[in-house]
Amino acid sequence: MKRILSLLLAVSLCGFAQSSDAAIDRVFQAFTEDWLRLNPSVATSSKYFPKEEQLRLDALLAEETPQQTQRQLDLLRRYQAELSKVDLSKVSRSRRLAARVLQHAFDETLRAEPLIEYRYVFNKSSFAPHSKLVFC
Repeated sequence: MKRILSLLLAVSLCGFAQSSDAAIDRVFQAFTEDWLRLNPSVATSSKYFPKEEQLRLDALLAEETPQQTQRQLDLLRRYQAELSKVDLSKVSRSRRLAARVLQHAFDETLRAEPLIEYRYVFNKSSFAPHSKLVFC
């Protein structure tokens, strides 16, 4: 899920150049904001939101529970569906590439869902400290 953070921050910095890109920009923007609200510690470190909302999020701690993981996966499924509704042939090349990369991150994370309950063990394991398994 760390890869998704990097991708959504990069996508959110793309700017809003062409009017034909408005639909994909709305999906990128909404996903970025929803993902950061669901992950307040990431929102805190990125200082993405305006001051008032940022202060509210700074006061929250991210849960690391099965329910929180399920909420994250549900959000990915929702935006995977939203992204698939956008006609990528009508958006700029850079947005099309960003959408494909984000779709790939969604696909890979959701494909790994059966293993997500083991991510703590793999990410904290001392058997390979320089080659951690990191789920998107």
